[in-house]
Amino acid sequence: MAKLVGLYTEPGVVTEHPGYFDALKDTVGLTHILMAGYTLSAETRVKNPLPPEDAASVPTPGSDDDGELLRALDIAHGKGLQVWIRGWGWHGYAGRHPSMCAQDMLGRPLSEVPKLRYGLEQDSIAFCPNHEGLNEYLRSAYVEMIANYDVEGLNLSHCRYSAPSFLHTLFGCACERCQAVAGDQGYNFERMRGSALAFWDRLHNLDAATVRAANEHGWGLADVSQWLGVDTGLVDWFAFRARVITDQLRSFKEALVAAAGADVVFGTDTFPPSFAMLVGHDYRDFLSWSSYTSPLISHVEIFMLATLASSAALLCEWNQGLEESDALRFVYRLFGYDHLGLPETLDALGVGTPDLEARYDKVDDIVSLELRRGRLYNDGSIPSYPVIKGTTWPKATVQRLMQDADALGHDGIILQGTDSLLEYSGI
Repeated sequence: MAKLVGLYTEPGVVTEHPGYFDALKDTVGLTHILMAGYTLSAETRVKNPLPPEDAASVPTPGSDDDGELLRALDIAHGKGLQVWIRGWGWHGYAGRHPSMCAQDMLGRPLSEVPKLRYGLEQDSIAFCPNHEGLNEYLRSAYVEMIANYDVEGLNLSHCRYSAPSFLHTLFGCACERCQAVAGDQGYNFERMRGSALAFWDRLHNLDAATVRAANEHGWGLADVSQWLGVDTGLVDWFAFRARVITDQLRSFKEALVAAAGADVVFGTDTFPPSFAMLVGHDYRDFLSWSSYTSPLISHVEIFMLATLASSAALLCEWNQGLEESDALRFVYRLFGYDHLGLPETLDALGVGTPDLEARYDKVDDIVSLELRRGRLYNDGSIPSYPVIKGTTWPKATVQRLMQDADALGHDGIILQGTDSLLEYSGI
């Protein structure tokens, strides 16, 4: 069976540059395109829980005119390409809406907690994924998107908590809605809160000498867990967060199936495996409802490197005498990155500097590592389509990673951009 080769694009690109997609079929074997441009009915728009002046900042807002999408669908299908319509989930503009914004364990909207040096997504905060009004709107929007257009599937993005480089997000959402859901599911929220706050306090008071000793003796995650006192409450907390995301996505899938009267292709991109549980993505749970997994490994700086840098910088800030090199080695080991030869200083790591991914010689090592983990996290019961950046990265890197994905047994890839692979004017 031919493997899927997808591309994120826009309807205007399809209608204005149809030859581009012929060239992609010839050069990379393009089979699918993923695009938005849909409109929503008045019945669905009225469910939008945001005030009219802010309605466009809701996830999956829709557009005013779907004419371009309809023309693009005709062109794509005429070329034998399949189309997945695109929507979005909770991660986004919630900082503008404190009552709907994810909250931390102290009841503060995450938009109001202190900023972090390397928290590259801290201005893009998640909505509470248990907000009933928002979820009812999203459910209605997704049903219309799959029912009203001649498409072969629905692809979501941003169905998660904020990226873990903004470490405060690891302790949300803990609003009253989420506390009630936790209780209904049998979790002891107060124990989870106590464990999370105690863990946060222990990170503020690490012993620099012990961190150095841990590095020297090659401590793994089990050793560090005992040292930091990772208890049942903390484990339950991360399990609960992931269950929230899974339960909501499964309910959306069930609504689509009910509306269509048949199974539908439905899934979302998934955070890089090494960091996935920190945003509420449990690959094992995804196997029970999703049509595929799609490891989003195209954002090396924002997702991976920024998380490493932010964690190490905070540990140094909180713990007197802890050197950057020791903090970075410690963090690298926790995430299984200690064998990649990454830099020993934050400046050398380069997070936040211009064009980092275009010049960083470890991009292919990092992406290859996540490709391997993404294949192992998915047991093969559903397909795996990792997202690879087809622009910014050098051509040789992109080609090698595409080959790696194929050799590892992934069932295809989805490209973000193609500039590195194909010269085509006007795109």
